[in-house]
This record gives sequence, structure tokens and C-alpha cells, in this order.
Amino acid sequence: MPSYFVASASALFSLFSAFAFYRVVFRWEGAKEALQKQGRSISRPAMLALTLSAMLMSGAFALHSLGEARRADPAKISDVDAARAFIVGTWAYTEPIRADAQYLWSWQKWEVRSDGTVLVFDAKPTDNDWGQPQAMKYTIFTDKYSDTGERFFGFRFEGTAVGAIIARDGSLLYTNTSNIVGKFRRGDVSPFSR
Repeated sequence: MPSYFVASASALFSLFSAFAFYRVVFRWEGAKEALQKQGRSISRPAMLALTLSAMLMSGAFALHSLGEARRADPAKISDVDAARAFIVGTWAYTEPIRADAQYLWSWQKWEVRSDGTVLVFDAKPTDNDWGQPQAMKYTIFTDKYSDTGERFFGFRFEGTAVGAIIARDGSLLYTNTSNIVGKFRRGDVSPFSR
């Protein structure tokens, strides 16, 4: 997965930065000499700040990328808590609206929160923006596919038959009763033309 690659590269850069920081703190004379041989000059406090910043930023980026990589694999979801962690974020359905559509008559954007609420944005393709959201509560559920017996997880808006199933490809399959009627993809998009 690309996220694991990014996390690994960031961790490697963080280690390189830690080594540079070590040289500045404990081996400053040698580091200063090496810089001078390259025709460069920088003060010790500036070098400390630079190496410490690089080390902390790349380390934070590595941890964030690793978290994204773990969250992005729906095959690793094994319980309700993991399902909740996976769905938290922004999801959007912005496919062309078909004239014969039975359930999705507009574009939708969901901002799913870990506290059990979702901000639901609803817009027509002719609108200029997403408009004001409606706040709804959701509950996580689990079931098994009737043809394979494979377990899946999803969520439903409380008091409705509407919800989504976490698909194998990492998308959310919009469901209304037992019909899958659309695919939501992760990310905050603005499909509106100006």
C-alpha cells in the first residue's frame, strides 16, 4: 500500500534527522567541520532548531501515514470499534444523477464523527455548494453475507432504513432497506462547476 511506503519513508527520514540532531548536540565540532568543507556555515542553535523540527515533523507524518494505512484496510475490521474508527471522516457521493434513480436523487456528503453523529449534506448538481447540513445519529451494525457467510460491518441512520456497508474496496455502499444504491468514496470533494 502506498500509505505504508509513505510511513516507512517518513520514519527513515525521521531517523536520519535524529542522527543529525545527535551530531549537533554531541559532536558539534565534527558536524561544523563537515559543513565548512562543503562551503556552508550555520550556527549551532539554528542547526538544533532545524534538525529537531525535521525530526518531529517527519515522525508525526510517519505516525499519521501509518494510521491512515491501517484505517484504509477494511479487511482488518473485526469489531464494532474498528468499524467506527474506519468510517470516521468525510465521504461523498457525486456520481451523475440518473433520471430513473429510486433512492439517490442528489449528491451527498457525509461527515461521520466518532461521537455517533453524521452531518449530512445534500445538493443537486445545479447547486453552487453543499449548503447547510442536517445532523443525524447513527449506529454501527454487523451481519453476514447470505451467499458467502463473510462478516461485514456498516452503519444505519437512527430511525431510518438508510445506511452504508463498508465495502471490500474501502468505499461505503449506500443502502436503503436491502438495496445497494450508490458508492460513497472517502474525501471532501467539491463537484460544483462555477
